[in-house]
Amino acid sequence: MVEYCNNVLYSISEVYRCLLQSVLNVVARLIAGKRKFDDITNTICDDLHRLPVRQCILYELCTLVGKCLRHDIPSYLIDLCITVSATTASLMSTFVLTL
Repeated sequence: MVEYCNNVLYSISEVYRCLLQSVLNVVARLIAGKRKFDDITNTICDDLHRLPVRQCILYELCTLVGKCLRHDIPSYLIDLCITVSATTASLMSTFVLTL
């Protein structure tokens, strides 16, 4: 579920991100057979191969921007990547994705 709406989830508040992480932790505990107060962090990353919600959202968004730069996605998404000129000499360019 989370993989399909990362671009929308990027703009939600930290409160809702924490709630989503809590729900995913409960599901991971059920799958792994862990008790309520058992540490689930290593199980999520190592056994279930999942990133925490915040990192998952950022990873998917960065992947989308990378595909945008390589023109590996449909043109209607490429049009949403806007090149922003740099004001300093050390920064060549920045890309902003507004979905």
